[in-house]
Amino acid sequence: MRYKKNRFMNILLYAQTGSCNIGDEAILCGAISLIKKCVPNSNLFISTSNSKLTEYFNPNIIPIKISFKRPLNLYNLFRIMNVYMNVGGQVINQRSVHKRFLFFMICKLLGVKIFHNSVGVNKMEGFKALLGKFICNFSSSFSVRDRKSYENIGNICRCKIKILPDTAFGISPQKINENRIDVFYKHECHKILDFQEGPIIGISIRDFGDHVDNSFYSYMINEISKFSKKVILEQKAKVIFFPMMQGTHNDLKICEKTANKIGLPEHIFIIRQLPRISELLLLFSKLDCMVGARLHSLILAFLQGIPVIALDHYWKIREFMKNINMEKYCLQDTKLEQLEYLYSNISKEYPKIKKIINYKRNMFKKQLEKEYEEIFRNLRMK
Repeated sequence: MRYKKNRFMNILLYAQTGSCNIGDEAILCGAISLIKKCVPNSNLFISTSNSKLTEYFNPNIIPIKISFKRPLNLYNLFRIMNVYMNVGGQVINQRSVHKRFLFFMICKLLGVKIFHNSVGVNKMEGFKALLGKFICNFSSSFSVRDRKSYENIGNICRCKIKILPDTAFGISPQKINENRIDVFYKHECHKILDFQEGPIIGISIRDFGDHVDNSFYSYMINEISKFSKKVILEQKAKVIFFPMMQGTHNDLKICEKTANKIGLPEHIFIIRQLPRISELLLLFSKLDCMVGARLHSLILAFLQGIPVIALDHYWKIREFMKNINMEKYCLQDTKLEQLEYLYSNISKEYPKIKKIINYKRNMFKKQLEKEYEEIFRNLRMK
């Protein structure tokens, strides 16, 4: 490999990247922003299974495909690293903890510093729980992104664990100017934005795979389409669908089914091409409200100062809405008929909600910046 240890710091990141999930790419983007602010002279490497996709979202990073079938190459890779950092996502879980354990053994052998930042931790049992305990206790720093992850990891280790905001809050909000309007033409949504009369509502619904049955999909599509049709007809609203994942679970198909159910194609648009994170933030900036079933559709909209309504189907969603003091806008997935009521309530409480958004997003950013500054302040080259 042409990179070697020198006056620059070599940092190997591990995140859930390269899987057509915009939320995972937002986590990585936030981590890169935070690291570059603390260590401008650094080479950032990322473990990925899809180099082209990772480079598309994050062009200023060096993608690496790690092969466990070639231990010597793995050893040589870690030998040039100063830091190994896991960032965000469910990077420690029952399926992958053995891989993290192997990385840790190599890092310990070579003296590479190990950090975990705002990670998600699923419940682990048996032998893999012992591996998870080893990973936690020998990390230089360990933080999780929510209370549930804290409970899961707290059951198997006794080291000091912090709860920090999702790493995506390390991203800076985007502002529209004359040089950035090309984004709307790239994604062809200028056609719908040019004729804006009423509010613009963003919707991010998801493909749950086999976790739910067909009756739930029918219920969700019916309720979302009923709500959308009403605001279009009564308020001359525009509805933009944001499929946040187009990989294993394909949100695009669910968005298309819902859009077809609504009808009124002149008032509806679907973002079909995966946007870069900066592009997505610019698109979000045009919204008046985001209705989201994907965690990072809510986080990125919130980051841009947009009120959010969460479709609650998973503890990650509930934890986030509690953290931003907006749990009353967290709608249980069995009560979607209340969506219209919550949307009307947002307009009544808009000034209050904007204050919450500004306060919380600034606080989250400062917490993350403080954590990364502490990590790199006393870190020395080997």
